[in-house]
Amino acid sequence: MLKYMIQKGYVNVSKIILSIYPELGLQEDEVVVVLKLFEMLKNNQVTISVSELSKKMAMEQTTLSNVLASLFNKDLLTLNITYSKEGKAKESFSLDNLIDKMSNHFNEDIKVKEEKNNQQWMKQVVSLVEESFKRSLSNLDIEMINSWAKEGESIDHIRQALAISLKNGKTSIKYVDACLANLDKKENESEYVLDDNKSKLLADFYRNIK
Repeated sequence: MLKYMIQKGYVNVSKIILSIYPELGLQEDEVVVVLKLFEMLKNNQVTISVSELSKKMAMEQTTLSNVLASLFNKDLLTLNITYSKEGKAKESFSLDNLIDKMSNHFNEDIKVKEEKNNQQWMKQVVSLVEESFKRSLSNLDIEMINSWAKEGESIDHIRQALAISLKNGKTSIKYVDACLANLDKKENESEYVLDDNKSKLLADFYRNIK
């Protein structure tokens, strides 16, 4: 996906690399070369000439060769060789491995943020339920709340289910879960109003849930 976005010009490669190059294992001189290589790829220039590239970058050939060798050793820069029908070899370079590393970095960053958000969600919901029930939750209760998190239940939705539960004198996670399932069936939660008749029906329906 990231490669496609880079090819289409949807993302600013320079900005990305400059913001995370230490995490990618790049040195500053390598960053300069990599950015130039990305520019070449954008212009469909897929072959590397050290002498020509050295002139364009105002970098000594020896220094450039050492940087390129370092990128090869880090497996961030690769060379591909194809052959024509006449058997003539054609060489091109690729930064796919570097792009993969960039993508993995962002995926890991997203994963960490999601885990942090999940932890905050769990802490808030557990606190909300314990305050509503005036008791500590069991391991089974926590497992049930975990299932809500996986199903993407909102805290506002859980508050509604808790309100129904308390109104019917129930302090059971199973009961709250049943209320959530019922609420999920409503197309518009804002139109759901629990009147006395609905309260009685719910109480009858859930009376066997402990």
